Amino acid sequence: MTSARWTALACFGLLISAVLATALVYLPGLAGPLLLDDSEVLEPLIGLPRSLLFDPAQMMSHSGMLGRPVAMLSFAANALAHGDAWGAWKATNLALHLLTGLVLYATLIEITQRVLRDVARVREIALIATVLWLVHPLQVSTVLYTVQRMTELATLFMLLGLWLYARGRNALDAGRGGIPAILLGLLPCTALAALSKENGALLPYLAAALELTVFAGTRRPRWLVLVLLALTVLPAAAGAWLFLRNDAALLARGYRLREFGPLERLLTEPRVIVTYLRWILLPRRQDYGFYHDDIRVSESLAGDPAASAALALLAALAAATLWLRRRAPLLAFGAALFLVGLALESSFIGLDLAYEHRTYLPLAGITLIAAAALARCGRPRVRRLAAGAVVGVLLLLTATRALVWGDPGQLHAAALAAHPQSLRARVMLVEWRLANGDAAGAMALLPEDGVLTFAAERERIVCLATGQPSDAFGALAERVAAAPRLERFATQVLLYLAEATMNGSCAVPVTTMREMLWAMSKQPANAPTRYRVRMYAARLAWQSGERETALAWLDAAARHQRSDAFAHYLAAEWHAELGDAAAARAALERARAVDRSGRYAMLDEGVAELVAAAARAAP
Repeated sequence: MTSARWTALACFGLLISAVLATALVYLPGLAGPLLLDDSEVLEPLIGLPRSLLFDPAQMMSHSGMLGRPVAMLSFAANALAHGDAWGAWKATNLALHLLTGLVLYATLIEITQRVLRDVARVREIALIATVLWLVHPLQVSTVLYTVQRMTELATLFMLLGLWLYARGRNALDAGRGGIPAILLGLLPCTALAALSKENGALLPYLAAALELTVFAGTRRPRWLVLVLLALTVLPAAAGAWLFLRNDAALLARGYRLREFGPLERLLTEPRVIVTYLRWILLPRRQDYGFYHDDIRVSESLAGDPAASAALALLAALAAATLWLRRRAPLLAFGAALFLVGLALESSFIGLDLAYEHRTYLPLAGITLIAAAALARCGRPRVRRLAAGAVVGVLLLLTATRALVWGDPGQLHAAALAAHPQSLRARVMLVEWRLANGDAAGAMALLPEDGVLTFAAERERIVCLATGQPSDAFGALAERVAAAPRLERFATQVLLYLAEATMNGSCAVPVTTMREMLWAMSKQPANAPTRYRVRMYAARLAWQSGERETALAWLDAAARHQRSDAFAHYLAAEWHAELGDAAAARAALERARAVDRSGRYAMLDEGVAELVAAAARAAP
């Protein structure tokens, strides 16, 4: 057996060992809870019949403008196979992480062998970069945050596309064809990546970065240049045209729920990117924690030295990338992979400022730089010892994080300990303590600092304990009415209070709660929240005997959840109770037109009987 074959087998054996070690340290984390968007995206899939589960309308998520149907299809498969056994869902995420690591290894071999002729050095760089990426503790909050399978799938298809592209380019330069591989990498893989999560559309830009670094100086056919230009310049031009044509509407849509504007986000993101870089290079448990809503917003460069320094550092990194693209192409491509991978989610798009899962693919750029830099060390023994020591430390940190993620109480407590100023971390720990019957512990976490969300939580705890609102409830209602923007968690807690009012578990004055719902209906919110606010307002009005008002709210609710027939069925029931058979029949027909998959088949039967009875009773 040749030396090259032995090297390949040895490297692959070490890679498989790293894959198994990664799986082992993640296993305790599979018992962890659902978080944030998990509940909104995943829980509605549980219990749906197969016909509805794979219905095209059900396969479109509200999380992104493309609907992310590839990711939603994988969630539907989990729902069908495992129901609400969330550990199995997280195990699927872990399997995808390990598979993505194998694809990353193959991709880095194709890229690195274009630059280096030493087969052993090529595989060593690919192995070290891949293993560092696999075991890094920053990856935990992507793998174990179930809904971020969207990020995993987008990354998997992007790396698969880069592998095909690099393989095709190597074959093209060697005169062995390669065109089908290039086109497969650029077209189907970009589509699959973008339909998993929108930043998958960055794949052609990464291919262009390969051309400017690893493949710099090689002959490029005219058709390849035109294809790359079409896939990079045209989408950017289309986006700029849409922005210039309707910039106010596009910006407002993303910033309705934010406490910062697009300029503030653009000024803050360089600091966030530098923070990501620090998390990668200096992983510390106290820096992580999942919730990062405590990041200070930058309002100007002149008055914010940290923002100016971060922007200068990123500009220097970009300049170094251009300078090194021929001198050290692997280092240059690693830097480009990091910067381009963050470009979309660090732009003016109205997203939250920071999440750890945004580094999932960009981290590979930094590990490639580390591996390529380490390969320049002349002593193999030193290289291997250094790499082994770093991998061991990272595995230990990842194992510690996974243990915490596997215990909901530890996870929420650790998140607050890492970020004591995070409203989300505090509220999530409060919610967990309430769910586990520790009302006193939950109340102790709520400071008297005037934050509306905390005031609403205190009212909820008092209602749960006594069945009555506190004396401060009137002041809370006034604050809700006067608030320019309600924080997302405040809205959710107020909806809990509205539900308690409707079912009689808390004696909140109905008039006051209806006024609060009216104020909440004028607040910016996502479609599911708008739907719940209007549904609760309709039901409270119906309970109060205000029939026309209730029906008007119900109609408004239906407009915010066009794919759900429940509001139409309820309207048919109410019209039937009022004796308006024609209106009841029309509402029933609308409900059936929406509910084509038969999700509400049992409800349909009962409402149809009420409508028929109303028709028989009509004069």
